[in-house]
Amino acid sequence: MKFKDYLRSSSTFSGGGVNIVSLGILLLWLGGVLFVAFHHEMWRDEAHCLYVALSADSLWQLPSAVKNEGHPILWYLILWLGYHLTETPLVLQIVSIGIGFVSIVLFFCFSPFSVWFKILFLFSFLPFYEYTIMARNYGISMLFFFLFAILYPQKTQKPYLLALVLFALANTNIHSTIFVLFFALYWIYEEVFVDKNQYIKMCANQQLFLAVSIVFLGILIAFVTVIPDRNSIVMQTSMISVASIFSSLLRTILHPGYTFNQ
Repeated sequence: MKFKDYLRSSSTFSGGGVNIVSLGILLLWLGGVLFVAFHHEMWRDEAHCLYVALSADSLWQLPSAVKNEGHPILWYLILWLGYHLTETPLVLQIVSIGIGFVSIVLFFCFSPFSVWFKILFLFSFLPFYEYTIMARNYGISMLFFFLFAILYPQKTQKPYLLALVLFALANTNIHSTIFVLFFALYWIYEEVFVDKNQYIKMCANQQLFLAVSIVFLGILIAFVTVIPDRNSIVMQTSMISVASIFSSLLRTILHPGYTFNQ
C-alpha cells in the first residue's frame, strides 16, 4: 500500500510495511510523551490524589479517605494498588502514561477515521498532554469512553461486559458519571423501542435489566462517594439556599465579568 493510500484509509495494521509505519507512529507518540513527562513538574492537584490514596492504611479505609474529595473512587483505587505494588511515587506518572497509551492504541486501531485524522488526534493537546502527562482521573475516562464505543455495537452479545465498562466509567469522575447516565438511558431506549425483532427483544429483556442494573449501581456508588459529609465546608455554611443559588446563577449569566478580579 502506498503511503498516500495508507493515510486515507482507516486500516492501521493490515500487513507488511503498513504495520511498521503504524507501530512507528505509536512509538513516536510514546517517546514524545515520555520526553515531555520527564520535564513535567507535577502540579499540586496531581500529587494530591496520590497523597489522599496513601492516607488510607488499608484498602477498606480508602472510601473514607476520599470522602469530600469530590471525585469517585476508581482513580484513587488504582493509585493505591499501584503504589503498594511498586512502592514509588513515580507510579502516578507510570499509571497515567500507561492508561493514556492503551487509550490511544485502542483509538488508533479501532476508530473508523482516516489514518491522517487519527495521527492528528493522537498528537493533539488532550490525548498527548492533558489526559496523559497530566496525571489526573480524566485520562482513565478516555480509556473507558473508547472501550464503550468499541463494545456498544456488540451490546446484544456482550451486555455484561459493556455494563462493567460503564460501571467503571461512572466511577472515574463526576463528569463521566453524568455521561454514563445518558448512555444507559439511550441503551434502554434503543433496546426497547428501536429494536424491531420481537423475539430477540423478549430473550434479551432479562439480560438488559441485569446489565443496566449494574450500570445504575455504578452511578449510585459514584454519587454516594462524592456527596460531602458534615465535615465538609460546603455543609457547614448556613448561607446557601435554593433562592441564593438561583440568584447567583442569574447574576453570573447576566454579568459574568463581576466574578473575576479586574
